[in-house]
Amino acid sequence: YSVTPQTHVDIQTSTTWLREDEAATSIPLCRPFFVHKLYVRVESGSYGDAAGEVWVNGNVKGSLYAPGRDPGFWVTVGEETQSIQIKSTKNTLKVLSVQAYLSETSGFFPGPGPSYPFPSHVTAQMSQISNRVIWLVDQLEGYTNYQDYGIYLLPIKKAAAEALAVAEARGDLSFSARAFFEALLGRLDASSAYLNNSFEMKRAFHLSVELLSMREKIRRTLQ
Repeated sequence: YSVTPQTHVDIQTSTTWLREDEAATSIPLCRPFFVHKLYVRVESGSYGDAAGEVWVNGNVKGSLYAPGRDPGFWVTVGEETQSIQIKSTKNTLKVLSVQAYLSETSGFFPGPGPSYPFPSHVTAQMSQISNRVIWLVDQLEGYTNYQDYGIYLLPIKKAAAEALAVAEARGDLSFSARAFFEALLGRLDASSAYLNNSFEMKRAFHLSVELLSMREKIRRTLQ
């Protein structure tokens, strides 16, 4: 691809069927790029709902949920890579198309990630929760205004990103990591009334409910 900063490129345009019991499908890029974010369009290929995950360099970057037909998902990547992996985690997932927002790399490129199964630290509980919180905030961004996002949601995302980074570097419940999870819990507590009230009548209600459930999972883990 020939790209300028934040060029969007169609990296998959044909439909791919992914079954739950199959390995991830890999979408290669022609060379390493810095991938800012992805826009992934999916729908269920089963009678019920379906779900999946987006992986980059051996780490989960976002989750996909398809109750039927769905407009698509934004997935924040924010790192250099030469491929994107998408895996079904429930039933059959139809990946309709994938767009990537790319820039040329800085010259640094991490080594190839491992094949499945992924490293144990990726599946650690607090790392999973923090990563899920980031994804939920990204999904809720489209259902709120700029001011409320900055007041309520962005502080949650920042706290979750810090907690995720520390958990993966030092372990879930190390002394230093615990303080970051407590800070994330505090951000979620501070925004709970907003989350309860603002999305009640919107299509995103299930996202705010899950975000509040992440709060309770953190609270139980810290006890």
